[in-house]
Formats: sequence, C-alpha cells, structure tokens
Amino acid sequence: MDHGKKCCNYFPSSRFSQRNLYNDTDMVSSTVGLDLVLDVEHAQIAQFNDVWFIFTKVKSLNEPLAVKLHNFMHSLLHFCTSTQSLRLHIISDVNSKFIAQTLLDDALKVANKSLSIEFYNSSEISRKIQGIVDAMRPHFSSQPDSYYSDALFFISLGLHLVAPTTINRAAMFDVDMEFRSDIVNLFQEFDRFGPQALFGLAPELTPVYRHILYRYRNLHKDTLFGKSLIEGGYPGLNSGVILFRLDRIRQSDVYNMLLQKNSSDFLANKYNFKRDHQTK
Repeated sequence: MDHGKKCCNYFPSSRFSQRNLYNDTDMVSSTVGLDLVLDVEHAQIAQFNDVWFIFTKVKSLNEPLAVKLHNFMHSLLHFCTSTQSLRLHIISDVNSKFIAQTLLDDALKVANKSLSIEFYNSSEISRKIQGIVDAMRPHFSSQPDSYYSDALFFISLGLHLVAPTTINRAAMFDVDMEFRSDIVNLFQEFDRFGPQALFGLAPELTPVYRHILYRYRNLHKDTLFGKSLIEGGYPGLNSGVILFRLDRIRQSDVYNMLLQKNSSDFLANKYNFKRDHQTK
C-alpha cells in the first residue's frame, strides 16, 4: 500500500479538511526550465504557509500537552488573518491523533475559521529519519526514558526527508508556546534569507549550551561558544521555532554530509559534546 495516498475524512461536517497519512496496519535538476520551476514555487508558496509540529503520547484531553495544544491553536487562530493560506502538518500516533482532532475542531469552531490539516504517522516518520537518528543518538542519552531516546527528537534535522517534495518552505513549532501576532508575519522572514540560507532560528536565551559545552569551555578559556549575546558570545540556537528552506536543504551536499555518522562523530569529539543528564 502506498502510505502517502490513503486519505479519509473524519469530520465531514467540521471546519477543516484533513488528509490521513496512516496506513492500515499502523492505523495507529537541471537548469532547463528554471524560470518555470521558480514560478511554480512562487505560486505554491503564495498558496500555503506550511506549519509542522509533533503531538504524540497523549491519551486524554486533561494531559499537559493537550492543554498546551489547546492554547497553541486558539492563539494561532485568534491572530491569524488568513487561514486559507495556512496548512498544518501534524506528526502523531493513533491515540494522540484523535485528541488532536477534538482540540482542533473546537478551536476552529470558536474562531469560526477553516483550515487544511494533514496527519502523519509518527512510526512511519521515525523510520524515514532512522539514518539520522542512528548517527546522532550515540551523542545523547541512551536511557530508555530519556527525552532524547525518541527518534522524533531529531525530526528537525530530517524534515526534508519527510515533507512532500512539493513543499519548499516550512516552519516547525513546539506546541508549548502561544502566539501574540499573526503567524503569517513569521513566513515573511523567508524574504530576508540570504541566497545560501537553509534555516532560520532565534538565539537561545538560556545558558543551556554553556552547560552542555562545559568540557570544551574548560579547555578553551577564550571561546565565545556558550556565552550570551550580551557578552558578545554565541549562545546557540533555540529550536522551539524553526524556518526551513526545504528545497535548498534537499540540494545541499554540505548539510547532508554533516548528517552522516562520521561527521557527527567528528564534531562531537571536537567540541567534547555529550548530552546525557536530562530526561523529560
């Protein structure tokens, strides 16, 4: 069965259109025609602003992550002026999917808006990025209950392997946030990308990388890594909101080389990186 072709509507009377990318058992470039390619890309981007997030391991509406998704969606819809240009991509499991459907339907009814939504099977997504997971996981906690033991922790590194190839620009969010302005404004940041920019992220505002790189910092007293922006340093990047130029990422030999095990091993050794003391 072609996992990406099976579609079904769960709420025929609700305010969102939904594609189900679960399979039955899981249920749970050449320069020729470049102008045409760019025209097609522009038309597509004008049609949709693609938003991705993960919603898994939720079994009831009372769980903290369900409450966070409620706040996330209500704030997003409250400030969004054009949901017709918005498309949600939700990576979920069977139980969480139905919780998400309930929360989304409620938020859309309250906002009196409609929205395009696509669900993706978390197990299938994990399989698609398994190569990246195998390369990165040794540098993180191996404890079964660790936050980093979940393959989806690494999804932002491999979204280009997961997203449909027709999507060239996307944003990924943690759902433990709320909006205070129109999400469409965020997508305008793509216009500020340089010609080789692959990602857009904000600086990390907590000293997390100061702690993670403590071994490297002890050996290199003059390093700027882990220092705050106020100190003129490089504090690292916050992955709670990420902008992706997926078309460029797919074509970047350098980036895809860095995802290989030999590259991740080299960088982890160079910066004495090992994240092993946090669980979630």
